[in-house]
Amino acid sequence: MTDADALSRQYESVEVTKEDNVKEEKKKELVQKQFSGKERKHVIEKEGKKYWEFSTGQVKEILDQEKRESVIKNAHKALNHRGIKGTYYNIKQRWYWPGMKDHIGRVLKE
Repeated sequence: MTDADALSRQYESVEVTKEDNVKEEKKKELVQKQFSGKERKHVIEKEGKKYWEFSTGQVKEILDQEKRESVIKNAHKALNHRGIKGTYYNIKQRWYWPGMKDHIGRVLKE
């Protein structure tokens, strides 16, 4: 009976991995669309920086990809390791990028 239980757990683990892959692909598509088509109307360029204008009128800087991981880790450390939610809420006060919440979660779980 123990062997069957172990096999079912392995199957569940594979399913989670497949779901993660699908989510990851959707995020990549969103990032690729970030500056094209419908999404472009939300992007404002000013003084060499890009900003995202939300439908509410709020504007936030789009953080460059190469700076994101560093900002996530520094914010997490500055907040005394308050977790994913605390780090996310702190970062979103100033910056935005597609898939930001999930990206923060992935970096902090590493």
